[in-house]
Amino acid sequence: MNSFEDLIAEAQKAAEKIDNIISDEMEIKATECVASIQAVTPVKTGILRRSMTHGKIIKMPNSWTIKIGSSIEYAQAVEDGHKQEVGRYVPAIGKKLVKEFVPGKHMIRDNVDIYQDILTSSINERIEREI
Repeated sequence: MNSFEDLIAEAQKAAEKIDNIISDEMEIKATECVASIQAVTPVKTGILRRSMTHGKIIKMPNSWTIKIGSSIEYAQAVEDGHKQEVGRYVPAIGKKLVKEFVPGKHMIRDNVDIYQDILTSSINERIEREI
């Protein structure tokens, strides 16, 4: 018969294994999510596309987080859209601006939403399979 200490040790092993599974799956899915974002990111120079990345996994008492996105200053304007001054001439494109608002592409938000569901499923499947 197992002692109370043995049960505690088994529970701690299982908790550690679950933590490792969550961490592994988050790393895998975050990398896949970045690749998916890069595939739909609009390209002029390629800088924005190449800047897409994910950060380190952070374990909090009740949750796990990882940041996905870009640190390029204009990334948010491409993601969420932006206002512009109608009639202003822009030498880089050789035209005057005609639209007051350029809609966002939502490439980060849409892919993160998709991959959150995929991540939850893959973690659950792996825990059922390995624990």
